[in-house]
This record gives sequence, structure tokens and C-alpha cells, in this order.
Amino acid sequence: MISKISTQITQYAISHNIIQSEEYNIYQFAFLSLMERIFSWGFILLVGITSGHSLGTLSFLCSFIPLRIYAGGFHARKYKSCFASSSIAFVLMILIYRFCFINIASPVLLSLLVASYIIIWGLAPLEDENKPLDSSEHSKYQKRTRVILSLESIVAIILLLSNTQRQISAFIVMGITMESILLLLSPKK
Repeated sequence: MISKISTQITQYAISHNIIQSEEYNIYQFAFLSLMERIFSWGFILLVGITSGHSLGTLSFLCSFIPLRIYAGGFHARKYKSCFASSSIAFVLMILIYRFCFINIASPVLLSLLVASYIIIWGLAPLEDENKPLDSSEHSKYQKRTRVILSLESIVAIILLLSNTQRQISAFIVMGITMESILLLLSPKK
């Protein structure tokens, strides 16, 4: 369905001289990737809103997406697998928050954050066959990952220690933890 829509958008752009026909493959892939991301993130937002965790969901996405871009980690081979595993993982996070984190002491969340921080700091960035990194890119991505990770961790720690916005801090920690898990699951080269 998404592939068909991205093809139609690309064909429309060509027929209206917005892009040239020689660029068809590039634009079709770009539209497909954009629509897959919008659909996936939209579904996660919908789950978060319907479960009463809007702020937590936004916090998760705002912590996870920037880390994911620069840190890398495990990638499913096909979009359907990625969508299914991401959706299941997020629903599990909602359940974990609802039944565990909401009552868990801040030291446990801080411990989870520290463990995830160490994993990401030590492993990221990991390249993928679709996103190889030369030494310059590796260095740049590593710096960006570490800055993002540090800023997110500071925010989470401040919120945890001040005992305010527990949902936001827990979901930031879950976003960081999810990225550390994806790094650990990534095949080693």
C-alpha cells in the first residue's frame, strides 16, 4: 500500500514536471522511506495517545529518534518486520511503564539509564550495510551520538531527581534503553 502510494506520488511529480523521469528511482525511494517513517511514528503516537501516555510517547520519540539516527544498531530487513517489531516493542514499553516503572524507585531507573549510557557510549555508532561509515563519518556520528546521549541523560536525571514529570523521565530512559538494546542486537562485524 505505502509502496503504491509512493509510486503514484513520484509519477505525479514527473507528469507535472516537478522532477525529471531520470530521477524516478531516487524520488520513489525517498517518498517510500518518508511515508514509512510517518506511518510508523504516527502509529506509535496513536498508541501513546489512546493509552493516556501522550507526553511519555513524545518524550520517547524525541529521545529515541535522534539517537537512532546517529548511533545505528539492529535493523529489520523489511519494513513490515520493522513496523511489527517496533509496534510490539512500544506496546511492551507502555505495559512496562504502566505496571512496573510507575511504581519503581528512581534508583532503578537511574541504574537502567547508566547501563544503557555505557552501552551506547561504548558501541555507537554502528554502521549498517545500507549506511557504511568512513572514518570521518564514524568520528562525526560518534560525537553527535555522545552529545545527544549526554543531553538526554541530563534531562532524565534532573527530572528523576526532582521527582517531577515521572512519565517523561521514564520514557526518555526507555528511549535510551531501546537504543542500547538495538546496538547489542546488531550483528558484529
